[in-house]
Amino acid sequence: ALPICLVHLMHGETFEQIEVPREAFGELAVWLRDGMSVRVASRQGVPLLFTLPPRAAYEVVETRLGSREGKTDASKPAVLSNGEALRVPHFVAVGDRILVNTEDGTYYGKAGPGEG
Repeated sequence: ALPICLVHLMHGETFEQIEVPREAFGELAVWLRDGMSVRVASRQGVPLLFTLPPRAAYEVVETRLGSREGKTDASKPAVLSNGEALRVPHFVAVGDRILVNTEDGTYYGKAGPGEG
């Protein structure tokens, strides 16, 4: 059997910590990052629903050089620092930090300093 991967969450004011199986986040688990603010809805102390920020920043670790000459497609494939693949505009380069919509995994824009 595979080991259960736990996510450690800490309340921002009380510093109370809980452990939650990564699987509880479903498809959103790929967008989890250290230090990310996660909303937790619980009932009788049991966490039931998790909400990630609408957007989060990730570094582009792989993509091809962008050239739109003769191309009708306005995007190209890229791989992010969390291993996820998505399509980005041609001006995005390896090393760029971009914002991703965590709900659907789509490109939102370039991340500014301190964003994400």
